[in-house]
Amino acid sequence: MQKENYSSLENALRLMNIFTVEKPEYKLNELADMLSIAPSTVHRLLTTLRSEGFVVKDSLSNKYRLGISLRVLESVIIKNTDLFHLSQDILEQIVLRTNLSSSLAIIFQESTFYLNAIEVDNPLFSKFSYIGKQCSFLSTSAGKVLLLSKSDADILGFVREQSTVSKLHSQLQTNGYIESHDDNRLGISSIAVPVKNKQNETIAALEIIGTKKQVQANIRMIEEAGIKLSNKVKLQSVGVSFIPH
Repeated sequence: MQKENYSSLENALRLMNIFTVEKPEYKLNELADMLSIAPSTVHRLLTTLRSEGFVVKDSLSNKYRLGISLRVLESVIIKNTDLFHLSQDILEQIVLRTNLSSSLAIIFQESTFYLNAIEVDNPLFSKFSYIGKQCSFLSTSAGKVLLLSKSDADILGFVREQSTVSKLHSQLQTNGYIESHDDNRLGISSIAVPVKNKQNETIAALEIIGTKKQVQANIRMIEEAGIKLSNKVKLQSVGVSFIPH
C-alpha cells in the first residue's frame, strides 16, 4: 500500500529521485503532479534544495534539474586542483582564438563531470559545459572520450550495442578526437580530445562546443591544445582523484 503522508525529508528525496538521464528537467507543476502534493510545498522544497546546490533552475525555461552540492563541487576541484589550474590558460587561449565555449571534463560518479569551463557570451551555447555540470557519457563528445578510457566490459554497461562502441573506438583511434552533433540540441556540435598522463592513460577530456562548421574549423587547434595539456600533466605527474559514490 502506498504511503500517503511523507515528511519534508522524504518528499525532498522523492523529488530528487524523479530526475533521470532520459528526462533531466521538469517544471514545478509537473513535479507537484508526480508527487501528488501542492505546488506551494514543492516550491518550498525546491527553494531549499537550490540553496544547497542540489537542484538548479533554468531561467529561460523555468525548468529544474539536478545540480551538485557546492561542498561536493569544492571537494572535487580541491582534489584535482593541479589539473584545474593547468587547464586554465589553455582554456582561455582556446576561447580567445575561437570564440567557442571550452571545457575540461573528468569522470565522477560514473558520469561526465566538468571540472573547468569557460563559456562564451552566446545564449545558443550557454549551460552546456559550466563548472560542476554532470551528464551522461553519451551526451557530449567529452563524455564519449572518457567512456572509452574504461574497460570494454564497463563500457557495455553504458552502451548496449557493440557496434556503437566499435564506431567510437574507430573514430578516436583514427582521428585522435571524438566529434558529436545534435546530442544536446539540434545544431549544436562538440569535439573532444583525450588528456593523458605519463602512463598514456586518459584522465580527462578537452572539449569545444559550437556549430558543426565552427568546431570542424578548429579541429587542429583543439588537438594541439590536448597535446599541450597532456605534456603539462606528464611533467607534473598529475593524476585525477575521485570521490566515492
